Amino acid sequence: MPVIMRHRITRIAFVTLALSAAFSTAIRAECLVPTRQIVLSDAFAFLGRVVTIQELDAQKRYLSATVEVDRVWKGNPPARVSVVTDTFAVESPRFIVGETYILHASAELPERAQELALAPGTLWAGICAGTLSTSGDFSRLQLELGPGQPMK
Repeated sequence: MPVIMRHRITRIAFVTLALSAAFSTAIRAECLVPTRQIVLSDAFAFLGRVVTIQELDAQKRYLSATVEVDRVWKGNPPARVSVVTDTFAVESPRFIVGETYILHASAELPERAQELALAPGTLWAGICAGTLSTSGDFSRLQLELGPGQPMK
């Protein structure tokens, strides 16, 4: 292969890689650090412990976490609620069984999740949902939110 042709192929490959990296960075969401205002912007805001996790589709795009609610700041979730999230974004919540989280969630599922056969009362915690594990540093947010109401 002539030198000019190899140089051109190398340049095309480099430009393609550079554009791919720039595009993937451009579509990555920038999540804000959860604040009281952000957490209370959804219909539900509560503290709860994840007791089970279930994959909802064969492609493993969605999962459901069953959460035992301990304290409530907004809304009226049941004592045990299913919280669904997608798994395909870096910013999606990552639940671990046994961990306790501050969650804010919506009762409205996004259009892309309408295909799932979910029970009534299932909540949605999407990208940048502000789920925050209490095993990390959440004391600032907990102070901002106040004590909340204990689950009855």
